[in-house]
Amino acid sequence: MNNEINQYKLEDSLLYRLRNRGKLAEMFNLPHNYFRTQYKLDIEYKSKHIKTGRNKKDRLVENPNEKLKNIQRKILKYLSRIQTPDWIISGKKGKSYIDNSKFHKDNSYVITSDIMNFYPSCKRDYVYRMFRYTFRMPSDLAIILTTLVTYNGGIPTGAPTSQMIAYWAYRDTFIRMNEIALEYNTKFSLYVDDMVFSSKSTISKRMILEIKKELQKCGMNLKDNKTRKYGGKDYKLITGVVYDKNGVLKIPNRLRKDIIDGYNEIKKMKDTCSETDKKSLLGKIYSARQIEPDAFSQLLQNVKKIKCK
Repeated sequence: MNNEINQYKLEDSLLYRLRNRGKLAEMFNLPHNYFRTQYKLDIEYKSKHIKTGRNKKDRLVENPNEKLKNIQRKILKYLSRIQTPDWIISGKKGKSYIDNSKFHKDNSYVITSDIMNFYPSCKRDYVYRMFRYTFRMPSDLAIILTTLVTYNGGIPTGAPTSQMIAYWAYRDTFIRMNEIALEYNTKFSLYVDDMVFSSKSTISKRMILEIKKELQKCGMNLKDNKTRKYGGKDYKLITGVVYDKNGVLKIPNRLRKDIIDGYNEIKKMKDTCSETDKKSLLGKIYSARQIEPDAFSQLLQNVKKIKCK
């Protein structure tokens, strides 16, 4: 389990056995009667499709309005303080896809896979049962909190709570998957919908079949076309980080290209570039430097000097 500062057991959370709406409103710094009727009027989302890259499907993002998002951030604050296993990387402050990759750095054999349509597959009923039975809330509060963190019967892609809600709603499934992995001397981690299995020896096909069956029990499936198997001497792509045949972390070629192309584009635009474009490029550079700390040193300084609107 995590031993990070301010982390505690589920039973010590203020959300556990929460009994009345007034207390919930107090925890969220809202008017005492807010969760009687008002909260339903403030639930609103805007949906849009964003491009995720060449030859890829656009991704649907469901963004809550600012008032609802602020409430969701407060829910997340309480959820993120509860201890979760070290193999859960999602939703933890200071943790990223790079930490998910590093979790497997000592193992030579790796299988990566995604859960198909993960957030839409996380059903409202599972979220309700989480609040009702895992957090031991009365049904009225479980319904309120479920309503605050779900949308159109699933978990919204743009809500800050979604990573942690997905884990807690399907915690039993993920725990069982970890148990299956351990039975095969395999290490498991979960980062949002990215699952990674690693071992010091070849990973059994039977294990993956058992993982599939476990997911199917709760209405989920693996993306077979996204499942990748790597041998001991293979270059491995693990949640956006490449390991070479010696186990050394490398920046993926796609990220390198995005950074160089982004820099050339901003230079070409000169004084007409937007601050958003600059921040996006800086974010990519900082991500790359988490993988290779000395990468793009001069380019980083150049980007910082560029003046954008």
